[in-house]
Amino acid sequence: MSIAKAFRAGRDFFVKKMSRVAATDMTITVLMPMRIVKRAAASPGFTLIELLVVIAIIGLLSSVVLASLNNARSKARDARRLGDIRQIQLALELFYDDKKEYPLESVPTYLMSDIADDLVPKYIPLMPADPSHGNTSQGYRYGSTNSSPVNDYAILVNLENDTVGWCRISTSPPVQWATTPSCY
Repeated sequence: MSIAKAFRAGRDFFVKKMSRVAATDMTITVLMPMRIVKRAAASPGFTLIELLVVIAIIGLLSSVVLASLNNARSKARDARRLGDIRQIQLALELFYDDKKEYPLESVPTYLMSDIADDLVPKYIPLMPADPSHGNTSQGYRYGSTNSSPVNDYAILVNLENDTVGWCRISTSPPVQWATTPSCY
């Protein structure tokens, strides 16, 4: 008999005699010479249905949270719009105190950029822009009477959470905006 065959025969004999199986909870431990092998018992895990239900619940909760966040964001933009309009109103009043009239809109586009040269930087550091629309026709609007001196003005703002949409802050609104409701 060769040495290799003798070694294998001795090893097989030793494994048969010395190996034993000890079962504990969810693992099976097989004691073999010089090493311990642990095998996990078959655990059922989660079924496909359980995973799909959890994913559906997470999706539903995330859609509710996102919907409420969008509503909060639009309210925050409206609050910023009203704050911006108050700043512009204050700058217009400071302008009026110095010049005894309000700025005359040079072009009937009603854009705030038309009066920015009159107000920035002496009366307001930077002309505010609408958070969603910037300095476009959908942003803030300014209108004044075309008399000299200009004693009346109106600022229009489009609020997202208001059923009316456009509202105004004014001394006495120009005729074209007389039916626009007040923001306050």
